[in-house]
Amino acid sequence: MKTDLLTTKSGSTNNIKIVRYMDIKGNITKKYCLNGIPLQFVEISNRHSKKASGFQLIINDLEYIEKYLTHLINNSTFAKQNYDPENNEDHFFHMLTCTSFISSAIMLYAKCFTKADKRGTTLSKKDHIECNMPHLSNVHDFIIHLRHQYYAHSGHSNIESAAMRVVFHDNGSVPVVNAEYHLQLSLDFFMLFIELVQKLKSQVSSIVFKIANGQYDEYIKNKSEQTHKKNSFGIQALTWEIWSSQHNKNIRR
Repeated sequence: MKTDLLTTKSGSTNNIKIVRYMDIKGNITKKYCLNGIPLQFVEISNRHSKKASGFQLIINDLEYIEKYLTHLINNSTFAKQNYDPENNEDHFFHMLTCTSFISSAIMLYAKCFTKADKRGTTLSKKDHIECNMPHLSNVHDFIIHLRHQYYAHSGHSNIESAAMRVVFHDNGSVPVVNAEYHLQLSLDFFMLFIELVQKLKSQVSSIVFKIANGQYDEYIKNKSEQTHKKNSFGIQALTWEIWSSQHNKNIRR
């Protein structure tokens, strides 16, 4: 069982929590609770609610990106005064941390601007950046460039290079094949990245808040006593066991 605390768009808690239960088959059942008491709810399903739900998923991605970048800045060489690049253990931890958090942030950011049928909505550079924060347009372009040319695909750029060479020494020569990466990201870039993410999150949150309030007002105006209320909602989580079982069944067919 796991409990999540819900928050309003103003950031203050409303004391309503989601209590989650998952069985061994990966089936998740969720309930809304207030002070431990289960609450009933009505699900609103239309094109407006789908749009708001899609934007909320984007907000979740932006929040993860912000956490990744904040952790990166606070725990990387920018914040470590005693960082020693000659210390192998220190250097390995630094590179591992940087690679993990940077790649996660860039991939999630690009995902917010990629068409997704299930989400039903996406961000666009024109509507969400150029119209509201044109000074960060180049930052957006650079992030997408990194995604396309390095993190998701092997593109036509100087970020990575590889070559085979014959190296000569006093006793003869030896063949060498080496691969190198040439990407250096500064603190200034990360600060601009965070600013971009925070502004996008604020912008999209306002959209969700407006849609949600409009749909709520519409529901209150038109609701009837016959409205079907639910006690719980559920999904099936994706696990390795479930995926491999379904995959093997498809192969046998």
